[in-house]
This record gives sequence, structure tokens and C-alpha cells, in this order.
Amino acid sequence: MVQDMIDQKVIVLNGLARGGTNIAWNILQSHPNIVSPIYETNQIIGRRSMLAPFRFLLNKGLKLPWIRAQVRRRFNTYKIKNLNSIDNQYKYDGLRYTREEIDRATLCIKGVCSHRNWDLGYSELFHATFADIYFIGLVRDGFAICESWKRRGVSPKRSGNLYARFCEKLMHDAGKYPRYKIVRFEDILAAPFEMARLLYAFVDEEKSDIQKLRIKAKKTLDPERTHTHRYGDLNRKYWFTQETIGDIIRYDINQVQQKELSEQDRKDFMNEAKEAMQHFSYL
Repeated sequence: MVQDMIDQKVIVLNGLARGGTNIAWNILQSHPNIVSPIYETNQIIGRRSMLAPFRFLLNKGLKLPWIRAQVRRRFNTYKIKNLNSIDNQYKYDGLRYTREEIDRATLCIKGVCSHRNWDLGYSELFHATFADIYFIGLVRDGFAICESWKRRGVSPKRSGNLYARFCEKLMHDAGKYPRYKIVRFEDILAAPFEMARLLYAFVDEEKSDIQKLRIKAKKTLDPERTHTHRYGDLNRKYWFTQETIGDIIRYDINQVQQKELSEQDRKDFMNEAKEAMQHFSYL
């Protein structure tokens, strides 16, 4: 029987675009009882979804039960798609989920913020929609974010403004909602398996002897200034042990990206984001 959608456990991961959400999301999903709705929030109910013209209605969702029911139904419809996903259908390396296991599994939603998306704005709706909910906020060194966004046409000044706005909202939500944890991407990079265990404990999942983490192959910037992926086929997911996870994770990625910023880039960014950078010990 499908789990009651009102009582199901939900994790909401919020981070910045190019802020490490891909790695954090996949580490969470490496637990056998945590699955995603395949797509990001903005693709399911936001700007890139078929509901984009009606997003204003979501603001009323807090008071209209039928809207909250539609949000639950939409996310759970996508949750079932794990069964047919070439990568997400596995709860362990080589072992597939059953339909019943997918139904019962904790749903892990990913929200991304950038100059185009502001999925962090759905926190109040999610809190009102799902009774058993945990929030994880992901922060990353602002200079690395700035470099990533500059390559995509966003000025350091605007990057700094968005970074500061995101961090302020994150801290506000952490004080507003119970069961809210803010983590640094750098801490995940430094000790992915240890952070995985800490995150599983926070979201109250049973201790599981996780021998492998499943990570998606994404493009990153290397010291030769080439933007490419370093393992397997692009956008495919692979399982890694404690000994092999360095094959896909770049531990020096922040340093590589920071070197690409000029002094003026740093100054323009810092004029907007200095307080946020100091708060999360990046300065």
C-alpha cells in the first residue's frame, strides 16, 4: 500500500546553483531509504515546470488544502519514476528497489537558488504541506560561487548580492523551522562518508552500513582551466567506496576556481557578501 502522503517523511535540501547541491543530494540518496523526485523543485512546481504560469497560486497553498494536496501528489508522482531511472532505481550497488520500497522511502527534495530560480522561497509551503519534514541548507565558499556564475554571465556584484540574500534567508529559516541544519559544502568534500553518516542521523534514518556513495558525473573546472567531467559518462551516477571516491570528487575545486577571480572581482563580490562570508567562516 502506498504510504500516506501526509505522514511521509520529507527532506528538503536547499543550496545555490553551482554550490555543491548535486553531490549533497546524491549522498543523501545513497541511503537505501532515501529517494528523490528525480527533478529539482523548479522543474516540478517552479519556473521550469508546466505549472510556471500558475505559480502565484502556490502562495495561497498555505491556506488551501487542495493546493497542498496537489503539491504532495506531484512530488510523489515523480518519486515513483525512480523505478524506471537508469541510475536511481538502485538502493545499493546492483540491487534494485521494489515498488513498495519506493512508496515507503523518505522523499528528498532539492531546491536551487540563482539569478533565475529561488526555490528557497518554497520553504513555508513545504513546511505546511508535509508534516514530517527536515530541512538541510547547503552553503559554499562565495568566491567559488562567484567564479562559476561569472563564467555564466553574472557579474561579481550581482553574485555577491544573491549570495548574501541566500545566506540571510537560510539563517532566517534555520531560526524559524524546527529540524533545520546548515552544512558547508567544504566539510562534505573533506569527509564525504563521515558527513553522510551525520546527515542520515540528523534526518532520523536508521543507521545503515553505507559502504558506497553514489555520485553523478558532472563537469568541473580543472587546473588547466578546462571545464569537463573527470569520470565515466557525463550525468551518469556511479558508486564509490571510501578509497575510490577521490576519483570523482575534486578536493581542490574551490582553490582552482578562486584563482580565476581578479582582485576587482573579489572586491565587487565582497562589497555585497562580506558579512555572509564571515558568518560561515570563509574569511
